[in-house]
Amino acid sequence: MEGSEPGSLNMILSQYQIKAKYNYELDSSARAPQFQVALGIGSFQALPDKSNPLSLSGLSYGGTLLGFKGTFPVSEESPIDLSLYFNYFLSKTLKDSADASPSGVQINDFGLILRYVKTLNLAYVFELSFESYSSEFDAATGSRSDPSNSISHKLMSTLAGIEYSF
Repeated sequence: MEGSEPGSLNMILSQYQIKAKYNYELDSSARAPQFQVALGIGSFQALPDKSNPLSLSGLSYGGTLLGFKGTFPVSEESPIDLSLYFNYFLSKTLKDSADASPSGVQINDFGLILRYVKTLNLAYVFELSFESYSSEFDAATGSRSDPSNSISHKLMSTLAGIEYSF
């Protein structure tokens, strides 16, 4: 915001999910198709530096989630497994540091995982995930100095790593 101090702001993003999971395998082979159901809680926070007057408000999204994941070998001959997952938030909450009242909260969290199975214990993993957090609110009810009535955060992340099973 023009005239706000300090002139340069930093943003801290953090996320956590705590889940209890249940795996169901279609057969007893090492690379059997697998379905997973999870129940847990999740949180995403976007916290900017404080400024005067308030330029950006801190937002904390969260709630109870129900997760689904399916893992399938691409083919019998191929060492590649494909997983698709989706987390559905049963209850969605938003806390805005400007005390604006949320009138609508949307949370989307899904992605895909590719595993290249090198040996029985070793695999190379690549994950691509998409997340979207958005809310609409009545800015007149809080301490916000601007007339904003919606905010969204869209995230795309990639992960590459090695997975070793004992």
